[in-house]
Parts: sequence; structure tokens; C-alpha cells
Amino acid sequence: MAKRKMDRRAQKTRRALTSAFVELVLEQQIALLTHWLTGKFVLKPEAVATMLITNTRTLLAGLSGG
Repeated sequence: MAKRKMDRRAQKTRRALTSAFVELVLEQQIALLTHWLTGKFVLKPEAVATMLITNTRTLLAGLSGG
């Protein structure tokens, strides 16, 4: 019984951490696009695309544990 409770807590914690991680990466991507579109810094579209792809791959690697 106690083991099941611990397992449920662990799953709940993992979901919360995963959700927080996803939110963090998405916020970073939105900030990157916002600053780029408002001209806060100048980057070529290819550089922005590379950053977004890198962030997405990082997110997926973090979610898969790799």
C-alpha cells in the first residue's frame, strides 16, 4: 500500500516537472521570437530557426531522459 502511494507521488512529481520543463522551453522560444520580431537584436532567419530547432531537440531529449 505504501509503495503504491510512493509510486503515485513519483508519477505526479514527474508530470509536474515535465510540465514545468515544457513551459520553460516554450517561454524561451516565445521570448526569442518576440525579441527577434521587435528588433531587439538582429539575427538572420536561419539563425532563429536553428535556435528553435535546438530548443525543441533539447526539450525532447529532456523528456525522453536522453
